[in-house]
Amino acid sequence: MSLIDSSYFTGEILLTNKTALSTDLTQAIEQYEKEILISLLGYELYKLVSDSPTVEPYKSLIEGAEFELTFNGITQTLKWEGLKNSIKESLIAYYVYYRYQERNYIKPSGIGTVKPMAENSEVVSPYPKMVNAWNKMIDLYGWLPNYWFITYGANILQPSGTMINDNLPSAYNYMSVNIDSFPEWIFKPLRKINHFGI
Repeated sequence: MSLIDSSYFTGEILLTNKTALSTDLTQAIEQYEKEILISLLGYELYKLVSDSPTVEPYKSLIEGAEFELTFNGITQTLKWEGLKNSIKESLIAYYVYYRYQERNYIKPSGIGTVKPMAENSEVVSPYPKMVNAWNKMIDLYGWLPNYWFITYGANILQPSGTMINDNLPSAYNYMSVNIDSFPEWIFKPLRKINHFGI
């Protein structure tokens, strides 16, 4: 199941020359999409979503839906845009971009590991753009506060629907509000990174 394609890599996560990269990018999408969805959903729910993408509640998770969220005593209507959508903004695409850049910045070759060089240009680190992509992915994925990581590490959890940390229209918040529809849900918390790698 591939929910996104190369058309998602525009704007701040632009990958140039996507035609030349098509086989490599397609492979990256297949590999990293599965990876991030298992982190977000747990394997059992990932399989259910993959096997029945047009059946509710999985269809709304994939295509998006409005939901009411109460945070700090204020209830508001938000729009979860889905894992795939017409605006071409998906947590999957941001994750794939990060991992794709990570694996392709330094490549193995016949003479060892090399960094690509371009004629009449200067190669700069992709890391600042990677950090921005990762943090945007976390906004769409959902997050837990730092004390969670201090107390529990990066362990998975089975959300109860009671731990809402912000008022963003993230996958975590959408699923937390609709927890009864996702009893198999197992969530792996991820955290934001900064330009210093911490």
